[in-house]
Amino acid sequence: MDKKRVIISTIYSGKAVKMAINKLSPDKLILITDPSKDRRKTESISLVRKIFDDILDIEVLETSLYDIPEIISKITNQIDKLSAEW
Repeated sequence: MDKKRVIISTIYSGKAVKMAINKLSPDKLILITDPSKDRRKTESISLVRKIFDDILDIEVLETSLYDIPEIISKITNQIDKLSAEW
């Protein structure tokens, strides 16, 4: 069975995310972000989608910036969901 790779990351400017994608070659990217409409963050997400959308599955998971239990819950749910699918 092939192992699938997933990157779960926050994003703001996008430089670190692009480097991680190039080094780790994931099958899926889950970006954790707050629901604010910050222009720089929105442009970074759009650029990552433009560059990598054809080669990997990209998902944006919005969550409260400082609510750690909510963040953990959402990430855990995504991991469980992926485990069931793969």
